[in-house]
Amino acid sequence: MSDADLTSASSTVPDVGTGPTVVTVTREALKNALTVAAIGIDGGDDYKLGTHYVFRIVSGAVEVLAASTRVFASAMLEGATVTGSDVNFTLPGWRLRSWLDTAKEDTVKFEYANALVKLHSGSRKGNMASLDASQFPFWDQTLAGAKVTATVNAKTLFGGLDYAKRFVSTADTRTPNLCEVECRDGLLHATDVTAFSLVEVPGLTGMTIRINGKDVSAVNVFLSIVGDDPVEVLESDKCQFFRAGTRMVGVTRWLYPFPALKNNRDDAPKCAFTVKAQALRDAIAYVSTFAKKVDTSVYFSFDDDDALVVSVASASGSNERDSDVVPCLKTSTMEAFAEAGHKEFKLSSEHLVEVLSPYGDDADVDVGVFWSKKNGYIRVREVRDGIDYYTVIVWSK
Repeated sequence: MSDADLTSASSTVPDVGTGPTVVTVTREALKNALTVAAIGIDGGDDYKLGTHYVFRIVSGAVEVLAASTRVFASAMLEGATVTGSDVNFTLPGWRLRSWLDTAKEDTVKFEYANALVKLHSGSRKGNMASLDASQFPFWDQTLAGAKVTATVNAKTLFGGLDYAKRFVSTADTRTPNLCEVECRDGLLHATDVTAFSLVEVPGLTGMTIRINGKDVSAVNVFLSIVGDDPVEVLESDKCQFFRAGTRMVGVTRWLYPFPALKNNRDDAPKCAFTVKAQALRDAIAYVSTFAKKVDTSVYFSFDDDDALVVSVASASGSNERDSDVVPCLKTSTMEAFAEAGHKEFKLSSEHLVEVLSPYGDDADVDVGVFWSKKNGYIRVREVRDGIDYYTVIVWSK
């Protein structure tokens, strides 16, 4: 981890004791702690601190930590017993996990002295080298200065972040302010220019997290481990922490504020239609087989019966569109579309698939259609499991 604010807090525990320090713990407890801390592991190099677990022992309590460039994680080693001095030592992540997979006994033991860790599993034992744990960027002071901005069900927050990250830009150098999920006024914001998403998760009104899109998955791994239990969100000016009991994951705060985009969630569409989610997914998949590989556009139009016609430009070179028809379950003011001089509009099939992916096979999708003199967009909005999902996809030109 390179962020200076996280290096401001260092461990007060010496890294070399006067004699061997022995940690005894169950395999299950060790596995649980490593699963959380692994979120902060970056790669499998034996000689880089970012690829190691750090074991910190203070007054008989053992904490397992790991940190990469922007992501860090920790968990207490529950039920561990310690004899010897308070020390810090490290173990290479991939080696420790591989060793644990081969350890069949219910209880395992670490014996640390002079930068060497002896691992015991029944009658078998082996040695691993510890790196200098004093160089680890402990985040104690940063966490101490962070404030709780939300307490929310982990599964619910997972759902909101998982959806929002689908529409995050990946152009870190060109548009860094779009490469994130940011919470404002209780809404998770995300956009990649083609699509704009607002996700309202209950209980986030005080939360202001700003997470790089590439780091959202790390947070969601932690939230999936926590499951239906509550998670605390703590924020400082440079970091954000997600904590459940003695387990925690943190990510550095992305530097670039999300742009001030207009929220049109409650505007009435100029026309609207409802289709079955699976029918629309099937139609997109079907017509895409006739399009050029590099062409991810689909066209939406409406026939005389106000059914939705989904079509693509044919890769065969034919002037005739390859198409499929999706029955509309209901429509509203469809005549306004033709009266405005519109015959069809083009959308990104990739973004449509992302919007449709959470819908069940028998679910209905309500689509609002908007336009102006310059362009148009569609809006899809639904409340599922208490979360309000709102997504706009701009018409392609």
